[in-house]
Amino acid sequence: LEILNNTPNDNTEAGHAFIFGCLSGIRPQDIRTLYGKSVRNGRFLRKQSKTENVLEVRLSKTALDIYKKYYRGENKLLFPNIPQTANGWNKFLERWTKATSINKHITTYCARHSFCMMLLEQKVPWRAIIDHMGWSEENGMKMLFIYTRTLEKHMDEATETLPELKI
Repeated sequence: LEILNNTPNDNTEAGHAFIFGCLSGIRPQDIRTLYGKSVRNGRFLRKQSKTENVLEVRLSKTALDIYKKYYRGENKLLFPNIPQTANGWNKFLERWTKATSINKHITTYCARHSFCMMLLEQKVPWRAIIDHMGWSEENGMKMLFIYTRTLEKHMDEATETLPELKI
């Protein structure tokens, strides 16, 4: 995130919206339709477009700073100048990442994936992650299984936490 944040791009608002997604876990389609009134007392309140679940997420300091920077009023879109299609936003991200040392194909959905991975790496309890992502418990467990398979480096660390016994 620091590399992207420190790299100029041709649409600062789209860049900040992507970073906002990385720090909030909010789906890209929900970011595109995010209104000023969607945040109250530092919390994002929204019925998710995909699941219809009502989501209430406390925003991190940086996500809140981005919100405050782009707030234009209760009934105004927070990010009206970002591409309104996934393809358009992904093309922006492709241009932006090409200007960096990042050698990965980054799409809008990577923001949500990055958010979940950061929570897992910080050892946030699985129930909190499922709630934060707005998943049902059943689907959330399936999703966490997929995400945790990419965290193999933690397997060695987990073994190191087992108690040592004198035998």
